[in-house]
Amino acid sequence: MIRTFTFRERSGVILINRLTVPHGVRAFVEARIPHVAGARVSSWASRNNPSLSCRPRGRYDICTQGEEWCPMPQATWHFHLVKLSGPAGLIHFDYVVAAPPR
Repeated sequence: MIRTFTFRERSGVILINRLTVPHGVRAFVEARIPHVAGARVSSWASRNNPSLSCRPRGRYDICTQGEEWCPMPQATWHFHLVKLSGPAGLIHFDYVVAAPPR
């Protein structure tokens, strides 16, 4: 399954980049401001990516990608969600760009 979508975010830093999937699902989301910036989160941990943490919660795995607080302009972000394998079920993606907390 592949889904592509866009939405507008205000300027700021990436505060949340999180993917919630049923246990056993392998999926990832790539987020991009074309020619400016990008971020990615996947549903499986990798020793090559120590800033990604995945934890089980009930029937789901919640994976959060840590991001540096680099300033992002107000822009239309382009998202590409790919489900590689696993059981049927909802995939939930949280992505928040805003001013950093004090």
